[in-house]
Amino acid sequence: MTLYEMVQALVLTLVIGGSVAYAFRQYFPKSLRQRLGTWMQRSQHARWMQAVGAWLVPASGKAGCASGCSSCGGCEIKTVAKTEQPLVFTPRGEQQKHSASLR
Repeated sequence: MTLYEMVQALVLTLVIGGSVAYAFRQYFPKSLRQRLGTWMQRSQHARWMQAVGAWLVPASGKAGCASGCSSCGGCEIKTVAKTEQPLVFTPRGEQQKHSASLR
């Protein structure tokens, strides 16, 4: 195994591991993340494992403006003005004449 293959395997492992960790934190149930995170934060575990456990535990009660929760009612609702535009079909020959006259 060459050095290039070893570096490639290491980078690939880090990318896939990071993706799996992000998906786990984002999409797994809150109760499962809570239990696993508190288990990992025990004092007998290594510090890196405690840090991962703290990262996994869902933040409770942190509802800010960027959280997207709509709990405070302070977010501004943006309304989009709807403008109707008619759809006009032109025959192919007239379309070419029209585009030529625009040039």
